[in-house]
Amino acid sequence: MQVILFDLDGTLTDSGPGIMRSVQYALEKMGRQVVDLQALRCFVGPPLKEQFMAYAGFDDGEALEAIRYYRERYTDKGMFENEVYPGVEDILRLLVDRGRILAVASSKPEVYVRQILDHFGLSGYFREIVGAELDGRTSKSEVIEEALRRLGMSNHRQAVLMVGDRDYDVIGAHHCGLQCIGVAYGYGSREELQKAGAAYVANTVSDLAVLAESDEDDETVETNSIDMGNFLDTPLPVMPESRSVRIVSDGQESALGESAGRKIWRVIYPVLLYFAITTVVSLVGDTFIGIVAVAVLGITEQEELMAMMMHGAVLLTGVGNLVAMPVLLRLIQLDERRRRNRQYHYKPRPEKKSSSSMVLGTILSAVALCQIFNDLISLSGLNELFPGYEESSSQIFDGQSIFMLLAVVAIVSPIIEELVFRGLLQQRLRDYLGKGWAIGLTAVSFGAYHGNMVQFIYASLIGVFLGCALERTQDLRIPVAAHIAANFWSIVGAVITALALGSGTTAILIADIIMLPVLGVGIWLLFFRDRKEEKE
Repeated sequence: MQVILFDLDGTLTDSGPGIMRSVQYALEKMGRQVVDLQALRCFVGPPLKEQFMAYAGFDDGEALEAIRYYRERYTDKGMFENEVYPGVEDILRLLVDRGRILAVASSKPEVYVRQILDHFGLSGYFREIVGAELDGRTSKSEVIEEALRRLGMSNHRQAVLMVGDRDYDVIGAHHCGLQCIGVAYGYGSREELQKAGAAYVANTVSDLAVLAESDEDDETVETNSIDMGNFLDTPLPVMPESRSVRIVSDGQESALGESAGRKIWRVIYPVLLYFAITTVVSLVGDTFIGIVAVAVLGITEQEELMAMMMHGAVLLTGVGNLVAMPVLLRLIQLDERRRRNRQYHYKPRPEKKSSSSMVLGTILSAVALCQIFNDLISLSGLNELFPGYEESSSQIFDGQSIFMLLAVVAIVSPIIEELVFRGLLQQRLRDYLGKGWAIGLTAVSFGAYHGNMVQFIYASLIGVFLGCALERTQDLRIPVAAHIAANFWSIVGAVITALALGSGTTAILIADIIMLPVLGVGIWLLFFRDRKEEKE
C-alpha cells in the first residue's frame, strides 16, 4: 500500500495569516518592528528557530526567546487564523478510499498539529500525525524519520512519498531517501521547489488526485514486496497523462466499497453476539439452578423451580454481561483502528476530553428525563394497557438484595448496554448513514431490546438522549454515566419522591415540575456551555 506523508502549513491548510501575525508579535516583543506583514511569509513552513536566526540574525538564546513570544499569541489566536485549502478534504477522502495510507509530517510542534487537524475535522484521515518537539530542536528530516518509524516503513522507503510546499520539505524528504511532490499553491514558489529537486510541482489541490490514479496498465504491488521505482525515479509529466502505481494491501478494501449485505452484517452482528453470550450464560445458569434445586434441595414443583430461576435472573444477567464485556471492548478497539486506517462516508469528529460540566450536565439530564418519562408513561395508563412489564418486573426484582440491584441494574448492565448500542451499533450505523439516522435507529433498537411496549417507549426516548450525548462529546463514558444515573434513579427515585412528596397524581406532577429546571440546567451544561470556548 502506498504511504503518503503530508506537510501541514501551506499544503493542507492556509496557515499563513496566523503564523505571520504571531511572528510579527514576537519580533515586536524583541524590539523589531515589522511594517510589511507579507515580508514574514518566509516563516510559513520552516522550523521557527532556524528562521528567526536567519531572518533577524538572532543567536540561539534570542531565537528561543522569540519562539516563546510567538507561542504566546499563536496558542491563543494564531493557531486558528487558518483555513483548509478548498478541495483538500475531497483529495484526502479519495486517497483513503483508494487504499493509500496517509500521515502528517510537519515542522510545527505536534501538539499544535493535532489541535489544528482536530479543529478542522481532518484527523480521521491520517494513520499517524507527527510534528516537531516543542523545544524547537527537531528538523524536517527528523520529523519524517519519526513518521517512518511510527508507520513501520523505515525499511520500505521506496513506498513512501512526501508532499509539501517548501524546499525544506523536499530537502528533508531527500535526506530520508524519499521523493517529494511540491505544491505551488502554498507558500513556496515553483522555482524554489524545482531547484530543491521536487519530483513534480502541482499547481492546484486537484492536481494531487494523481496520487490516487489507477488504470489497466498500472502495476499492482503487494505490501510485503513494495517497489515504486518507476513512480518515484521519474519526474511526473503533465498531470492528466501521468501514471501511478496502484498499491493494494493484503486483502484490505475501502469501506465505501462494501456491499449492502456486508454493511448490514457488520452493523447487527455485535448485537447478535451479545445476545448469544448472555443467552448461553443464562441457559447454563438456569440449568445449574435446576440441578441444585432438584438434587440438593429436593424441589420438584414446577412453580417453585420457575420462581428460583426468576430470582436468579438478576445475578445471571450480571454474570452474562461481565462475560460479554471483554469481547465488546475488543470489537470497539478494532473499530477504532479500522476507522483510522479507512475512510467511511461519515467520519466521527475527533475524540475530545469531556469537561466536568458535561459530566454534571449528563447526570442531571439523565435523572430528570428518567423521572419525567416514567411519570408520563405512568399517567398515560400504558401500564394498564400492557400489564406484562409490571408482572415480570415483580417476579424478577421482588425480594432481591438492594446491593444486587444496584450492582447489576445500575452499574454493570448500563455499561454493557452502552458498549453494545452506543459504542458499536450507533457508531457503525454512523459510518454508513450519518449521525441522525444512527441516533434514531439505535434508539429504536435499544427500545426493542427491552422486549415490552412500556420499556420500548421509555428506552427509545432515553436512547435518543444517550445517542445525542455521544455525538456531542464523542466520549463513550458520557452515555455510560447517563445510563448509570438513569438506572440508579429508577431504583431509588420513587422511594425518595414518596418520602419527600407523598404519593398520588399531585405528588407526581410536583416532582416533574421540580425536575424541569434540573433538566434545563443539565441540557445547557452538556450541550451549550462549552460551545463558545470550542469555537474560539
